[in-house]
Parts: sequence; C-alpha cells; structure tokens
Amino acid sequence: MLVRRFMRLLFRPAGLSVWAALLAVGCGEQAPIVADQTTPPLTQVSGAPQQPSDPPATIAVQALGYVVALDGLAADTIVGTTAGVSVITDGVITPLEIWDDEGVAAPSTGRIKASVRRLDNVLIAAENGLFHTVGNKLVPSPANAALAGVDIRQMATTGADAQEVLWLGAVDGLYRLTAGALDRWTIRGERHVPTAMWASEGLLFVAYGSTFYRLDTDAVTVTQEVLDFGDIRALEVGPGDSLLLATDRGVFERASNGAYRQFTLSDTDVPAAADDLVFDPKEGTYAVTSAGVVRLSSEGDGVPVGVAALDKTNAVRVAGGDDFGVLWIADGENLNGVQLGTPLSFATDVTPVFEAFCMSCHAAPGSNGAPAVDFLDYDVAVARKVQVVQRVGTSQMPPASAPALHADSLQILLRWYASGVKP
Repeated sequence: MLVRRFMRLLFRPAGLSVWAALLAVGCGEQAPIVADQTTPPLTQVSGAPQQPSDPPATIAVQALGYVVALDGLAADTIVGTTAGVSVITDGVITPLEIWDDEGVAAPSTGRIKASVRRLDNVLIAAENGLFHTVGNKLVPSPANAALAGVDIRQMATTGADAQEVLWLGAVDGLYRLTAGALDRWTIRGERHVPTAMWASEGLLFVAYGSTFYRLDTDAVTVTQEVLDFGDIRALEVGPGDSLLLATDRGVFERASNGAYRQFTLSDTDVPAAADDLVFDPKEGTYAVTSAGVVRLSSEGDGVPVGVAALDKTNAVRVAGGDDFGVLWIADGENLNGVQLGTPLSFATDVTPVFEAFCMSCHAAPGSNGAPAVDFLDYDVAVARKVQVVQRVGTSQMPPASAPALHADSLQILLRWYASGVKP
C-alpha cells in the first residue's frame, strides 16, 4: 500500500474540456465528471486452491480493539482499531504513544477509519484527525488544517515527500491533496463512500461497492469498467503490473492491457469471497478468503495456490504484511500472524531489478547522459540507497525515455530498503 507505478492510459474528455475541468478542480468547485463505460474482456478461471498439508507457523495476538486496518513497515505491523493505534513487534502488541510536534503528549486518535503505507511511515485517518508514525510514536499530520471537515474512509498515495499525491475517499466524495492544496473530485451519480482505492502516477482506480472506475487524473476523464464484480472490498498491485480486486465473487486480475481474469476460488458455480489483499514483493499477492490464504504470482499461469488454511467465519477479514514475510490477519479482535515469506535479499531479489531497469543506461560507460554506476555491486547500491529510493519513489527514475519500472519491481526496491538492505 506504498508508492506504486502503473501504465498511463489516455482517454478523451467526455463533454468537458480539460482546461475548464482543471480550472474547476483548482478552485475546489469541480463539476461532476460524466463517466464513459467500457466492458473489458473477461476470462474465468474456476477451481478451489488446495491448502498445503504442512501448514506454516502462526502466532496469535489479541488486538486492543476491533481491527479495521493493518499495515506493515519493516519488522513492525501497525494495527488500527476502533479504540486507537498499536504496533506488533516480535509478536508483542503495544499501544503507540501519541505526541505533537513539540514532544508533548497529544489527545487520542479516537476510532481509526483508514490507513495507508508510505515510503517510511504509515498514514492513519482517525476520528480526531490524520496521524502518521514516526519511529515508535504517532504524531498529528501537518495536513490536518487543509483536511478540516473531511470524513476520510479510504486512502491511496503516489509519489513521496514534496511530490506526494494523496487521494482520499470521504463520505462526500473524492479528494486529492497535493503540496497542501485540496481539490474535490466528483463522479456524476456517485453519492456513496468508496469501498476501495488504488493510485498510480496519473491514474486512480476507485470502487463504490460493485461499481468500478478508472480515473485519468491528467486528462480529467473517468471510465466505468462494467463487469459482474460483485462487492469490491480491496485493491492491490499484482504480478507483472497487474491490479487485483478482492470481491465477494473471488479475485479479479486486471492486466496492464485492461483485460480481466476472474479467479472464482471455488469448485462450484458459486464463487468464494475474497476479503482482502496483501502484496509481498518476493512471493506475489496474497488473497484472504473465508477458508484460507491463497497466493497469486507471476510464476506459471498465475493461478492461485493455497498457502494457509483459516477457520471459517462469516466476518470480513482485514490483512496486512510486514517486510519479513509475516502476513497478519484480523478477525474482529483476534490477530493471527502467518509466516509465509522471507526477507528480501540484494543478490536474489534486488539485482534482477537493477539489471532490467537501470544498467542499460548506467553500465560503464554510461549512456543517455547517465553516469556509470555499477548498481549490481552491493556496496555501491547501499552507498546510494537513499538516492535510489527517493528517485524511484518519486518517478524521477527510470527517465521517461526508458521503460517504466514495473509496480512489483518498484516495491522490491522500496521494501528492500525498508527492511534493512540485506545482502
């Protein structure tokens, strides 16, 4: 749930000039955008994934309230509940202390409503405002003044630091916060609260229950992608620049060319519901269902593989993963950590990304004006790790003239940095 990059798609404005729309957005009085409609091609893949006979190790933790949001960051997992924010470290859960900018204890967050992972912290929307983590503390966000009166229920982000674009799904519509300026976006006919959001550079996907939209934020156009999705509960990056949708009709995979595959996760005519999605840059994307955890990866045909069984429940589960391969699953106040992956390593995971997307310009002698830098050398990469993360995280690199970094490859670099740049 960090900075992600997806392919740019251009669409013709529907009955509204780009210039007029941009003026309206900048003034905060944007007219509702009229959505075009398209029915993408769909392939259905049936079959219930078999769970492994040797289950992975698990750890049980009692949450400090009803869990509504989970986000991993390095070895920690931030837990947002109806009572506040806590952190799981080494299997132990503790409340996060709340401080203001001057180191004075701040009021409680109140009920947590949404959270999203950023480059080096987790942003949390709560009853008493917007907060973000700083080490083992929680501090109010500087954006609170601009967001006064906005009741946030969903968040998505692209970019980082001064280039960050924060998308907010609120009870009264969509908002975009850029460099302290707040714009409101409205899709004609939509008056509900978004149920899921995912953003990339110049692009926003947003779900309102069973209705799914693709917003081109540069051209200020919106397209409704019409399929029988069912109730859309979560969006997450998938293997090979795909986007995954967790729905009550299974998992839908949207390829970069706009075509879909529906994994019913069932051997019957009734698809199995998927509650949440968690991206692991080493293993793929995990989908949490009522019966167990399945993994979709770029290996083979990408068909989901069962990796962990779960006790059946009628409640919708919440999930999140840290950078060391632990997937945390919440069922009410019960938290279960499942060891499904391993930490990223430079030799195995990071080197192929540098080789595919960086060395064509940076190999000695450098080409296209790029300096010669041997990013395949561990010591060189570590010495430049901050510069690399800042530039790929803000889409400065690779340059526009070079192939774009795949979303999952970008996540490998960012998570490797967050988890301690292991060799």
